[in-house]
Order: sequence, then C-alpha cells, then structure tokens
Amino acid sequence: MICAGSSFGLLIQAGPGSCGGIVAIEVKASAAPTPDDARHLATLRDRTGSSFVAGVVFHTGPRAYRLREGIVAAPISALWS
Repeated sequence: MICAGSSFGLLIQAGPGSCGGIVAIEVKASAAPTPDDARHLATLRDRTGSSFVAGVVFHTGPRAYRLREGIVAAPISALWS
C-alpha cells in the first residue's frame, strides 16, 4: 500500500486489524518544515482514505501549524513539555 520511495518515521495503526486508524509521523531536522516536507504523508493519506486519522511532522522550531489537509507540523519539544 505504501509507494516505493516514500518515507515515514513512524506508522501507527490503532485498533484491531484493518479497522484501526492510521497515524503517520515524520521527524525533520528543520525549524520550519514546508508542505513539500509532508508530501509522503499526503500520499499515504490519499491512498488510505478514511483510515488515515492524522499526520504529524515533528520539527525543531517553536510552533505548531497546518501543513496540508490532515497533516500538521509540531515542535518535537511538545513531546516532553
């Protein structure tokens, strides 16, 4: 289901079997990821349809913001603050 050449830091399917929703996470060493940085997550979202719950691109910057439909950029520091 995932395209050749796509990359993900972490792919989580919550729930039993194919009933669970998918959350995809990437980690970037950038302080300000762009929508292009979320292109692999967008491809996954488009291929999995309603199974895709959310995509997150963690980064080194200070704020959270929307990158694409269903995909956000969030500071990696949010994991421990």
